[in-house]
Amino acid sequence: MATERTDQRREAGQRTRDGLLAATQELLARRGQEGVTLREITDRAGANVSAVSYHFGSLKALCDSAIENALERYLDAQIDEVASLVAASGVEDLAAAFARPMMRALAAGGRDLAVMRTVARVGIDPPTSASGARPAC
Repeated sequence: MATERTDQRREAGQRTRDGLLAATQELLARRGQEGVTLREITDRAGANVSAVSYHFGSLKALCDSAIENALERYLDAQIDEVASLVAASGVEDLAAAFARPMMRALAAGGRDLAVMRTVARVGIDPPTSASGARPAC
Protein backbone atom coordinates (compact mmCIF):
# COMPACT_ATOMS: atom_id res chain seq x y z
CA MET A 1 0.00 0.00 0.00
CA ALA A 2 2.82 2.41 0.85
CA THR A 3 4.53 1.40 -2.40
CA GLU A 4 1.35 2.18 -4.34
CA ARG A 5 1.20 5.67 -2.81
CA THR A 6 4.85 6.23 -3.59
CA ASP A 7 4.27 5.19 -7.21
CA GLN A 8 1.26 7.53 -7.46
CA ARG A 9 3.30 10.43 -6.09
CA ARG A 10 6.13 9.68 -8.48
CA GLU A 11 3.71 9.59 -11.43
CA ALA A 12 2.06 12.84 -10.32
CA GLY A 13 5.48 14.45 -10.02
CA GLN A 14 6.42 13.30 -13.51
CA ARG A 15 3.14 14.68 -14.91
CA THR A 16 3.87 18.03 -13.23
CA ARG A 17 7.41 18.07 -14.60
CA ASP A 18 6.21 17.17 -18.11
CA GLY A 19 3.48 19.81 -17.92
CA LEU A 20 5.99 22.48 -16.94
CA LEU A 21 8.25 21.51 -19.85
CA ALA A 22 5.37 21.54 -22.35
CA ALA A 23 4.06 24.90 -21.12
CA THR A 24 7.54 26.40 -21.24
CA GLN A 25 8.16 25.13 -24.78
CA GLU A 26 4.86 26.56 -25.95
CA LEU A 27 5.49 29.96 -24.37
CA LEU A 28 9.09 30.12 -25.56
CA ALA A 29 7.93 29.35 -29.08
CA ARG A 30 5.35 32.14 -28.96
CA ARG A 31 7.36 34.94 -27.37
CA GLY A 32 10.95 33.89 -26.92
CA GLN A 33 12.90 33.85 -23.70
CA GLU A 34 12.37 37.50 -22.88
CA GLY A 35 8.57 37.12 -22.92
CA VAL A 36 8.17 34.21 -20.51
CA THR A 37 7.29 34.55 -16.83
CA LEU A 38 7.32 31.98 -14.07
CA ARG A 39 3.70 32.69 -13.17
CA GLU A 40 2.52 32.28 -16.74
CA ILE A 41 4.31 28.94 -17.09
CA THR A 42 2.90 27.55 -13.86
CA ASP A 43 -0.61 28.81 -14.64
CA ARG A 44 -0.54 27.18 -18.07
CA ALA A 45 0.82 23.93 -16.59
CA GLY A 46 -1.65 23.95 -13.69
CA ALA A 47 1.26 23.74 -11.28
CA ASN A 48 2.38 25.54 -8.15
CA VAL A 49 5.21 28.07 -8.48
CA SER A 50 7.26 26.02 -6.02
CA ALA A 51 7.12 23.06 -8.44
CA VAL A 52 9.63 24.86 -10.66
CA SER A 53 12.16 25.03 -7.83
CA TYR A 54 11.45 21.45 -6.82
CA HIS A 55 11.80 19.93 -10.29
CA PHE A 56 14.31 22.28 -11.94
CA GLY A 57 15.88 24.59 -9.35
CA SER A 58 15.16 27.86 -11.18
CA LEU A 59 13.26 29.43 -14.05
CA LYS A 60 16.45 29.52 -16.12
CA ALA A 61 17.06 25.81 -15.51
CA LEU A 62 13.46 25.07 -16.56
CA CYS A 63 13.89 27.07 -19.77
CA ASP A 64 17.21 25.36 -20.48
CA SER A 65 15.60 21.95 -19.89
CA ALA A 66 12.66 22.81 -22.15
CA ILE A 67 14.99 23.84 -24.97
CA GLU A 68 17.19 20.77 -24.45
CA ASN A 69 14.11 18.52 -24.45
CA ALA A 70 12.86 20.11 -27.68
CA LEU A 71 16.24 19.70 -29.35
CA GLU A 72 16.53 16.07 -28.23
CA ARG A 73 13.16 15.21 -29.78
CA TYR A 74 14.04 16.97 -33.01
CA LEU A 75 17.51 15.42 -33.24
CA ASP A 76 16.14 11.97 -32.42
CA ALA A 77 13.73 12.33 -35.35
CA GLN A 78 16.61 13.36 -37.61
CA ILE A 79 18.73 10.41 -36.46
CA ASP A 80 15.83 8.02 -37.12
CA GLU A 81 15.41 9.42 -40.63
CA VAL A 82 19.10 9.18 -41.44
CA ALA A 83 19.36 5.69 -39.91
CA SER A 84 16.54 4.53 -42.17
CA LEU A 85 18.87 5.16 -45.10
CA VAL A 86 21.05 2.16 -44.39
CA ALA A 87 22.30 2.11 -47.96
CA ALA A 88 22.01 5.79 -48.83
CA SER A 89 21.93 6.16 -52.56
CA GLY A 90 23.22 9.71 -52.56
CA VAL A 91 23.63 13.07 -50.93
CA GLU A 92 20.10 14.05 -51.94
CA ASP A 93 18.61 11.16 -49.97
CA LEU A 94 20.69 12.07 -46.93
CA ALA A 95 19.69 15.74 -47.14
CA ALA A 96 16.02 14.79 -47.53
CA ALA A 97 16.20 12.48 -44.50
CA PHE A 98 17.80 15.26 -42.48
CA ALA A 99 15.10 17.77 -43.48
CA ARG A 100 12.02 15.51 -43.19
CA PRO A 101 11.53 15.95 -39.41
CA MET A 102 11.52 19.72 -39.84
CA MET A 103 9.01 19.55 -42.68
CA ARG A 104 6.74 17.23 -40.67
CA ALA A 105 6.91 19.56 -37.66
CA LEU A 106 6.04 22.57 -39.77
CA ALA A 107 3.14 20.74 -41.42
CA ALA A 108 1.79 19.22 -38.20
CA GLY A 109 1.64 22.43 -36.17
CA GLY A 110 0.88 22.08 -32.47
CA ARG A 111 3.68 21.09 -30.14
CA ASP A 112 6.02 20.08 -32.97
CA LEU A 113 5.71 23.52 -34.50
CA ALA A 114 6.30 25.04 -31.06
CA VAL A 115 9.51 23.01 -30.81
CA MET A 116 10.70 24.30 -34.18
CA ARG A 117 9.90 27.89 -33.24
CA THR A 118 11.74 27.51 -29.95
CA VAL A 119 14.82 26.12 -31.66
CA ALA A 120 14.70 28.83 -34.31
CA ARG A 121 14.20 31.67 -31.82
CA VAL A 122 17.07 30.60 -29.61
CA GLY A 123 19.41 29.96 -32.53
CA ILE A 124 18.63 33.05 -34.59
CA ASP A 125 17.79 35.70 -32.00
CA PRO A 126 19.67 35.14 -28.73
CA PRO A 127 17.76 37.08 -26.07
CA THR A 128 19.13 40.19 -24.39
CA SER A 129 17.45 42.84 -22.30
CA ALA A 130 17.67 46.60 -22.88
CA SER A 131 20.67 46.70 -20.53
CA GLY A 132 22.40 44.00 -22.57
CA ALA A 133 21.96 41.38 -19.84
CA ARG A 134 20.41 38.02 -20.63
CA PRO A 135 16.89 37.49 -19.24
CA ALA A 136 16.21 35.06 -16.39
CA CYS A 137 14.73 32.48 -18.73
